Amino acid sequence: MAHEALYVSPKLDGIRCVVGYDKKQKAILFFSRAGTLFECCDANIEPALRYLFEHVDPHLVLDGELYNSSANDRRVAACPPAQADASALGRHYAAQLQQRRGRAARSADEDAVTHFEALVSAIRTTREKRTPEVVRLQQQLQYHIFDVLYASHFPARDGANVCFSARHAFLRDILTRLQAHNRKAIRGYDERVLQLVPAVPCVTTGAGTAELTAAMEANIRAAMAFGYEGLMLRREAHTIANAKKSIAAAAAGKTRRGSANHTSAFGGYEHGKRSSCLLKYKKMQDAEFTIVSAVEGKGKLKGSLGAFVCELPKTRAATKKRCFYVTPATSEENKRHMWRQWKQRQPYKGKALTVQYQDLSKDGIPRFPVGKCIRGGADGKDWL
Repeated sequence: MAHEALYVSPKLDGIRCVVGYDKKQKAILFFSRAGTLFECCDANIEPALRYLFEHVDPHLVLDGELYNSSANDRRVAACPPAQADASALGRHYAAQLQQRRGRAARSADEDAVTHFEALVSAIRTTREKRTPEVVRLQQQLQYHIFDVLYASHFPARDGANVCFSARHAFLRDILTRLQAHNRKAIRGYDERVLQLVPAVPCVTTGAGTAELTAAMEANIRAAMAFGYEGLMLRREAHTIANAKKSIAAAAAGKTRRGSANHTSAFGGYEHGKRSSCLLKYKKMQDAEFTIVSAVEGKGKLKGSLGAFVCELPKTRAATKKRCFYVTPATSEENKRHMWRQWKQRQPYKGKALTVQYQDLSKDGIPRFPVGKCIRGGADGKDWL
C-alpha cells in the first residue's frame, strides 16, 4: 500500500471565512461558516481579490480565515536559525522570511489587530455601524487562505474529489499570479493582505510511532514558538467529498447579514465532527462557558473587571451549579470599560465566553483559564 505524506499547517487564531463571487451583482461575498455575511473586508481584502474573481475564475470558492499575522511575523524574525531548522514548518517560515527580506517588505505593524477579541469586534461590525476606530481595525485584517472548494479547473468545478495536495498546489499557483498582478495594479499594495497558509509535508503515513511523534513535536514547537495555537494535520489524499453545499446556499438569504443558513459543510471538514483526514493538534485547549457573573479587580485593578464567573456544564455526577473564575485577556483600559458596562446593565451575563486552558482538574474545572473572547449567546446561534 502506498504511503501518503502528512502535511502540517499552523493553526490560526482567526475567524473562518468562505469567499465566493456573485456574478449578477459583481460582488465578492464573505461568509462565516454558519452563513453570516461579513461586511468588514472592503478596505483591503476585497480589492485584492477582485482581479482573481473577475479575470481569472468567477466560480472560485475559497476557504480561509480572517486574521492578522504581524505578531507571528515578528516572532519568526526573532527565532534562532537552529530552532527554525529543527522542523519542516520552521524551515518553511525561515525561507519565507528570507524572500520577504529580499523584496524589502514592510516590517510588521506594531499596533496591528492581533488579539482575538479585537479581531472579532472588527469582523462583527457592519458598514452602517463603523466608527473610525473600527475602520482602522478592519484595514488591518488579512485573509489567510488554506483551501479551495470550487474552481473551473476542477472536474465539474467541484473540489470534492480533488486531493488536498492538488488543491493546495492550485491555490499556490493562482495566488502567485494574483500577487504579481496586484503589485503592479494596486498602488502601495501590501502582499500580507492575502496569504496562503503553508501546508508542509513532514512525514509519511508509513512512519513508525517514534518518527511520527518526533516530527509532530518538532513542528508544534515551531508553530507555538511563532505564536500560533498549534497544528492542523492533513493527509495528502484528503478530499472534501462531504462538502456538497456551495456558497450559493448562504447567498440564498439575499446576502443579508445574519441569514443563518447552517452550511457547516462550507469548509469540507464537517465542522464539529471527527475526521481521520484532518486533525487538530494543540497543547492548549479551549471551550465555551456561560458567564453568570463578574467580579471587580482588587488593588490597582479596582474599578476594572477582575474576572468573569463562568458556569460549568451539569453532568450526571455533578447536578449542582459549579462555577470558576476567568480573567479576560484584554487591555486594562478595556477592563475598566467592561466593568462600567457591567455595573450599568450586566450586558455579558448569559453570554458564551471562549476560555483557553491547559487541562481540567479532577473536578472538571479548567486549569490556568484565560478568557479569549465573548462569542455571543450561549445557544451559539450568533457565533462567528
